[in-house]
Amino acid sequence: MMLSQEEFEAVKNEARYTEFVNGMERLLKMKIIDDLTESGIFTDDEFGSLDWNQSVMLVTESMTRTLWDSYSDNIGYIIDEELR
Repeated sequence: MMLSQEEFEAVKNEARYTEFVNGMERLLKMKIIDDLTESGIFTDDEFGSLDWNQSVMLVTESMTRTLWDSYSDNIGYIIDEELR
């Protein structure tokens, strides 16, 4: 079955997003763990708990989506302004 141009673009964009997510999650996770530790939201004995791990995952996912949206919105402008 052949994909339409629209379907092909959707698959291509999904692959780009997956690649971005995989890279950003690795970069962000340690910073987010540090920031959550310093936030005072969790006590020392909660670090590593299910709630702690879910919070790290939730913040990482949200931050990754925010960075993806910002990147997509700004990369063309930055290239034009900084490199041309």
